[in-house]
Amino acid sequence: MMEAQARVMPYPGWRHRLALPPFWLAMAGGLVFLLVFQWRYAGIDPGMYRYRDDGIITLSHARNWVDFGFIGVNPSGERIEAFSTPLQFLLYAGAYALAGVGYQAFMDAQTLACTFALGAMFALLFAEASAFALPAVLAAALTLTQLSVFLIWHGSGMENALTHALLLATAVVLVRGGLAGRLDPRWAVVPFLASITRVESIYHVAPLLLVFCLYWHAKVGDGQARRFAAWFGVLWLAFNAARVAYFGSLMPNTAVAQGISVGDRLIELVTLSPLYLDQSFALARSNFSRHGGYLLLLVLPFIVLRQVSTGTALRLLVLGSLAVTALAAPFVFGPARLDPARTTTQLAVLVVAMVAAAAFEWRARRAESYALVLVGVVVFLLHEYMAAPPHAVCCSAKGFDATRQVFVRFGQNEGLVRPTVANPDLGVVSWHKQVNVVDLGFLGSTVTPRLDGPASAEYLLAYAAPDIVETHGYWSCRHAAFLGDRRFAERYMPLDGATAATQMCDGRHVPTGFWIRKDVLRGAAGPERAFIDALQAQPSAVRIAAELRRCEQDAAGPAACAYVARATYRLLPELRAQGQQESVAEAFRTSRWPAFGLFLVTGARDAHAWRAFLPAFQQSAGPSP
Repeated sequence: MMEAQARVMPYPGWRHRLALPPFWLAMAGGLVFLLVFQWRYAGIDPGMYRYRDDGIITLSHARNWVDFGFIGVNPSGERIEAFSTPLQFLLYAGAYALAGVGYQAFMDAQTLACTFALGAMFALLFAEASAFALPAVLAAALTLTQLSVFLIWHGSGMENALTHALLLATAVVLVRGGLAGRLDPRWAVVPFLASITRVESIYHVAPLLLVFCLYWHAKVGDGQARRFAAWFGVLWLAFNAARVAYFGSLMPNTAVAQGISVGDRLIELVTLSPLYLDQSFALARSNFSRHGGYLLLLVLPFIVLRQVSTGTALRLLVLGSLAVTALAAPFVFGPARLDPARTTTQLAVLVVAMVAAAAFEWRARRAESYALVLVGVVVFLLHEYMAAPPHAVCCSAKGFDATRQVFVRFGQNEGLVRPTVANPDLGVVSWHKQVNVVDLGFLGSTVTPRLDGPASAEYLLAYAAPDIVETHGYWSCRHAAFLGDRRFAERYMPLDGATAATQMCDGRHVPTGFWIRKDVLRGAAGPERAFIDALQAQPSAVRIAAELRRCEQDAAGPAACAYVARATYRLLPELRAQGQQESVAEAFRTSRWPAFGLFLVTGARDAHAWRAFLPAFQQSAGPSP
């Protein structure tokens, strides 16, 4: 204990003449970061990086929870975890519930708050020497704003900013506790929050706590670190037990949709799969250079050929643990969605902090000064070679909001309450809660990512049957089996009634753009539109049960009566508000083919509803006619 306490203030002399209390030091550090970052962002077109649609997906879930009482993307259902950023979800749920905050205001506030917090934590990392901390904060801010991948994703509105601030805050808690020889278990909430910035962030935090416990055992020897880690474990396990209880799985739907399997990748690692190793090493090298890993060369002149103090060693140990897991992430998780470097942008923060930690107790000697100048020149040349200017990243919500407006106008023109739309861009389209979305990008639907091309086409055409479809680019080809099916040409028409837009996919023309289903148009003949009009005029479980009985008298199979479930689905919020949810569920439960209707009607309260429907669908779905 005494050894740890004796090393809290290693600097003599002038370095302590500026002594700010920790609170004011943190305020100063946060302000420096805010000013430098805002100056840098002012020179970048905000359309290149702000309000990314994937971030709005998380916020859409939170709004759904507040407005409709369950976590999902559609007002009618289903319950689904189509996001991987629990902390951002919880923060926005609170902000929206308390003040009705829109997604743009929240994303802007998140960037500002996390930038301030990042500067504050950077300053507190060196709290015992304000005269060093403040120049180091300024240097760190100037350096980080030159690393374009970090800068762009930090300001994107996605969870990156939260990850940056909370991982560094975790490092500060451990370093300050380690130097003082005292570790208050209540501070375990900080690494817990860091561990839920993404569902897989435990991969970074758990090894860090293990390393820190080993350090504590060697240097201090009591049980404080173990108790701290235990409190963290209780929080993390309780939170994830709640996730499993609510969603039915520890694995979010995003992992299924993107084909992420940690187990499969670990098997490939153990078996030394050549393709896996080539991909993982290539991603790791790319991330290392894009996040400024070459700056670590600057650490060498500060620590080589001299004794490193306990304080410096502890800082480098804590920061280095997080840097190693960030660098190794491609081996465990593979390439990230949108940008392979997106989920490891904290590496830039850790690299810069490690350079500052190495320099913290440095006293200039001639040989080391020469080495520092030489290494500095090398690093500058490497940066000039590897650095790239800020670039546009996927995917802006602006264009997708125009798509949403087309969907809404279509529903208004055709007199459809809450039209069912199918498109691959889920965020802003679902955030406004004006439509129900069949997600062709797979994240927001439990069924579509679990079906192959022909089976997916059968489900989309015979069961889901969206009222309006929009696809483009890659996604048109990805759903070529659906869009190229002859039934699609029979049942859908171009939105403008004339122009049939197509694109080439594997040598054949596939429909693209906006397409509308004929059977739901105003004035369309047939039972579906008639039932939609009747149910919209008077939502009633009795009417639904009667339509099911009428349809099932002559129906050849379950798909023939799926329109009853679809029409009911659009009006589920109204039926719930009238207290008719259970009566509606009972109507489908006692029907001839209950699976699809129960999936739609009970999906908001039963996370396993899709599990009952999927085998029934696979059993009943024959080859396409």
